[in-house]
Formats: sequence, structure tokens, C-alpha cells
Amino acid sequence: MSFVEAFLQENEVVQVASCPPIAVAHGQWQAPIGDIVKLNFDAAYNAHAKESTSGVICRNDNGFIMASCVCPHMYVADAFVVEALSSNADGSLISPIVQDIKEASKDFESVAYRFVRREANNAAHTLAREGRYQLHRFGPSGDFDFPGKVRGSKKRMARMTKMPLTPLELPALLSDWWDEINDSTEWQDGIFYTLCAAYALVSCVALIQLIRIELRVPEYGWTTQKVFHLMNFIVNGVRAIVFGFHNQVFVLHPKVLTLILLDLPGLLFFSTYTLLVLFWAEIYHQARSLPTDKLRIFYVSINAVIYIIQVCVWIYLWIDDNSVVEFIGKIFIAVVSFLAALGFLFYGGRLFFMLRRFPIESKGRRKKLHEVGSVTAICFTCFLIRCFVVVLSALDADASLDVLDHPVLDLIYYMLVEILPSALVLYILRKLPPKRVSAQYHPIR
Repeated sequence: MSFVEAFLQENEVVQVASCPPIAVAHGQWQAPIGDIVKLNFDAAYNAHAKESTSGVICRNDNGFIMASCVCPHMYVADAFVVEALSSNADGSLISPIVQDIKEASKDFESVAYRFVRREANNAAHTLAREGRYQLHRFGPSGDFDFPGKVRGSKKRMARMTKMPLTPLELPALLSDWWDEINDSTEWQDGIFYTLCAAYALVSCVALIQLIRIELRVPEYGWTTQKVFHLMNFIVNGVRAIVFGFHNQVFVLHPKVLTLILLDLPGLLFFSTYTLLVLFWAEIYHQARSLPTDKLRIFYVSINAVIYIIQVCVWIYLWIDDNSVVEFIGKIFIAVVSFLAALGFLFYGGRLFFMLRRFPIESKGRRKKLHEVGSVTAICFTCFLIRCFVVVLSALDADASLDVLDHPVLDLIYYMLVEILPSALVLYILRKLPPKRVSAQYHPIR
């Protein structure tokens, strides 16, 4: 749909009669006059994977699409080669590319080349960008899915279609700066290294807090509080490593390896924070004189089932990279996140209202009210956002979180659903447990 929108935006204010045959376009696409056809082309380049896609669209003086093409290129040396390749699908080095272009030009009465700005080349640019996403998703031998494409064609030439030159105002879904950031390898590296640093910081804070608790009460063994901080250290540490090596992670083949490295920390995050739900459930049941012996068994069983199902999805994708199974896997992650949000709402809400009805007013009661209420709100919100975004990414390829060229979306997503919630919860739960006083020795007062 984004390609169609870009095409319509270019054509919405075209004045066919007043356009020169090969005028330089500065702010909008301009149609040629008479029997001349205009070819717009652009390229999208992945510098880390050395892959590119060229998008070409041919239109006549009425603005009708005569043909369009998306061509993948592998092992491309640099962006300069990419730009040359975008005007010729068969070359591999600069000199042969130029020669091929000159030879192909002999089939026309006249050929002229003009540079146009991005605003006048949106359709070709969008076609190239979507082609790059399809190349990453399906590989160079995959079947690209574009409107009007002839399936099985070697060069993936689109069948000829006609689109009337109708003025139509459509709001832009993404501004130019968003595209420029997503397409820039410098911005990609900067954003993913920022995520790496943020996760590493949270991981270090969790480790320091774990060490402080262990030094404070070493005789208690592995309490829920200690396990919670240990798992926070592991989850955030794994995320930091993944984003630190993002150049390698996002181009792994088969693609299921990338999905495992991105989804496994998310499942560990679920297990880590549902520990709080388990802890609150035990407190609530003890206060109500209800049995608590089956709560831990239930927690372990639920987590075991979730991991088994997810591993089965990964194994199937390893054997057969099926888009339907990948979609099911994302929906499964969304359902798991929604269940976690409900768990926080149910037990966090119950414990909060039970503390509010507690008859004795004290400073400790107020602190616990604030602690339970804040953590419940933070975790419920972050898991609900995760559920919504994962569903959106499953339905819309432009919102995918497992590709290298969506760094801004990744930054917003991981900041909202993991980094900020983890930092806030660790801050709220920063209080150390009281020291254990010996039964034989008492402090002198």
C-alpha cells in the first residue's frame, strides 16, 4: 500500500500540458509530453549485508504506469555501485554498467538523464525500500510480493497496469526524516548501540543490587528477590549482547536464528516479571488463609508450556520458513504478553485493595501501597504495549521489529516495554531486606 500511496502523492498535482519533456523536478513528479516515457529509478542499500534492491517505474504522458520492476542485487561493494545498478539490472561493476546503459540507449530515438529530488521520486524510492525488506525476509531466491508483479519472472517485471491521474490527497504515513534515519547505517548503528548501552546499564544495576542483597542476608539462600534480580541481569545482559552485535544478528540465515535471538529474551522477561505476580499471589493467599503450595507449581507449569510451544514454532521455522507459522508465532507472543498484563492486573489489584483496607495506618503500609500500585501500573502497561505492537508487526510489514532498517521503531519499542519498566521497577524495589539479628546476641542499647 505504501508504494501505491507514494505513486498517488506524486501524481496528485501534475499539470501535464505545461510540463517540459524532460524537466528537472524539484518538489513533485512531472509527466512527460507526447510519446515520451519517463523512467524513475532509485535504490535501497544494506551496507552490512552488502545487498541492495533497485526500484524502477515507467510512466507515460498521462501518468499511467507502463511497467515497474524490483531487482535484487547481492554482494554489492558500496552505495556508488548501487546507484549505477539501479539504472541497469544486469551489470556488476561500474564500467560494464555504463556500457550496458549506453548500448540500451541506442534502442530509443533520444534519451536524457536528469537528477530529481526525493519528493519527485517517491514511488521508485518506496518500491526499492519495500524490495529491500522482501529481500531480507525471503532471500534473493524468494518470490517478491508487490502489486502488479508477474510471479516467476527472472527480473520480477510487473505486468502493465493503468492508474488514472486523479487528484487525491493522502496524509503521509512517514515523513522524510523517518525514512532517512531508517536508511542510514550511521543512525542504525547509533540507535542499536544506544540500546546496547542502556540494556548493559540496567543489567549492571541488577547485578549490583543482587550482590548487595547477598552480602546483606547470605544465610537466606535463593529468595524470590534474589532470583528476580539475577534474571533481570541475564535478560538485560543478553539484550545488550544482541544489540551490540546487531550487524550480524539481523542478517543471520536462516532467519529463524534472528527470531530466536530477539524473542528468547522477551520470554525470559516474561518469566522474570511474572515472578512478582507469583510473590504477590503467595502474600494474598497467606493473608486470606488460602493454600499456597500449588502456586509455584502453577507458575513453573505455565512457563514450561510457553517455552515448549515457542521452541516447537522455532523448530518448524528452521525446517520450513513459513510466513503463516511466523505469523502464528508472533500472535502467540502477543497472547503471552496479554496474559502477563492480566496477571499483574488481577493479583496486583487484589493486593493493592487488600492493603488499602488494612485497619492499621503506618508508614510501612503506605510504602507497600505505593510499591504495589506503581509496579502493577508499570508492568501492566508495558505488557499491554508489547501485545499491541507485536500484533501490529504481525499484520504490517512496515512495523516489523526483526529487521535492521527499522531502528527508530526498535528504539521506541524496547525503551517502552523493557528498558524503562526494568529501570523503574528496580528503582522502586531498591530497598534491601532487614539484617537478620542473632537470637543469642542482642545489640546494646
